[in-house]
Amino acid sequence: MDLPKFQIISAANCLDHAYDVPLGLDELVRSLAEQGVIQLMHWENEGKAQHYLGMHQWNIEIKDERIHIWNKERSHLFDHESNGLSLKYYRQVVNKGTGVPHPKIAIKLSRGLH
Repeated sequence: MDLPKFQIISAANCLDHAYDVPLGLDELVRSLAEQGVIQLMHWENEGKAQHYLGMHQWNIEIKDERIHIWNKERSHLFDHESNGLSLKYYRQVVNKGTGVPHPKIAIKLSRGLH
């Protein structure tokens, strides 16, 4: 049975709370249509910043022009090119609700779009 495909997938401050973030990203890619966009917006390296407390078990960053997903036990570089995706990203330091400045990263993965 074929799963539905989506042209736009957006995840904000949630993927890094998943049990298995590399698998979650793979599932997002599997759900993407032949022409589509995945938009991720997350605090950069939030697990480390939160001392791996509660749901903050993973970190997301850009390393060597790849999405780097890691925690204390695992490290995974997501190869967007082998999935037929282009990668664009930007970082911005913003104040969290507590007033503490922290980098936020916006990631755009696109397929079949120019």
